[in-house]
Amino acid sequence: MNEENPKYYRSIEIVPKRETAVNSKEAHWVYAKDRVSGRITGEFVAKQPLHVGTGQLVPPQRLGIQDAAPLVKSFYRADETLTVAGSSLKGAVRGLFEAMTYSAVAKTKARLDRRDFGESTYNARRRENKGDLDPAGRLFGAMGYQGHLRFFDCPLVEGETAVHDIPPQYQPKGDDENRRYYPHALKDHRQGTWPLEIVKPGGLFRFAIQFDNCSQIELGLLLIILGQTDPPICLKLGAGKSAGLGGVQFQHVQVIAVDPVQAYQTYEPEMQPVNIDGCVAAALTSPMLRPGDPVGRFQQELGCHHLE
Repeated sequence: MNEENPKYYRSIEIVPKRETAVNSKEAHWVYAKDRVSGRITGEFVAKQPLHVGTGQLVPPQRLGIQDAAPLVKSFYRADETLTVAGSSLKGAVRGLFEAMTYSAVAKTKARLDRRDFGESTYNARRRENKGDLDPAGRLFGAMGYQGHLRFFDCPLVEGETAVHDIPPQYQPKGDDENRRYYPHALKDHRQGTWPLEIVKPGGLFRFAIQFDNCSQIELGLLLIILGQTDPPICLKLGAGKSAGLGGVQFQHVQVIAVDPVQAYQTYEPEMQPVNIDGCVAAALTSPMLRPGDPVGRFQQELGCHHLE
């Protein structure tokens, strides 16, 4: 192990993307009867120290924390409330979705064939051949194509803050031909020198995700990443993933669907609960999943049992 660039991550092989044409019922022009729109709500609890920062350095006393460090990196706030930005949650969820499916490699330094691995694009102005999309681009969005998910900011409901020092962080080098992820069992135990404002384990956040015109399989894959399997996956958020930070567990997850016709005709459309187990079961047998049992792999290495 290179002491100046230690390796606290594991890799999963990149597979060629599978792109398909976007037809009207799968896009934004028509709300198809065999697809579902609605909202996912619930909470997630920090199982490890959690830092989603702004990059700003401030005296800890301004944050209401007594610590010897002259400056610390502050946690993101919205209207003075500690918050995990919706974009932070979306990025973490999309990263795991890409690793599980035949999705493009959006950001990489590897010299990969763009036709087989590169980011999908879509040109809505073309009359024909608008462009094909991979699974992640289709659900989360791609160049020229609006995604089907909207992630809202996640405010802290209850919890305490502190200053937590992490070791120096380096950009990983090598292994560019694979996707990286950070198992809960791998942890950098070197002396911490970078002070961060963190939410202590046990901190509780509220989250909401709006979805439009999604298939049962797409919804099921999203719910797998949100810990709705047995054993559950605990996603990693924010900074310091290699230093034992960022593990969160989702709980009290509810999925409700709305009839788009009613939504346009009335201010209070009927909400119907969605069968979470049915969506997850459909996703687990989906050809959208890459080979090698990726769900089982992440259940093992990102499983919540590591954080108990």
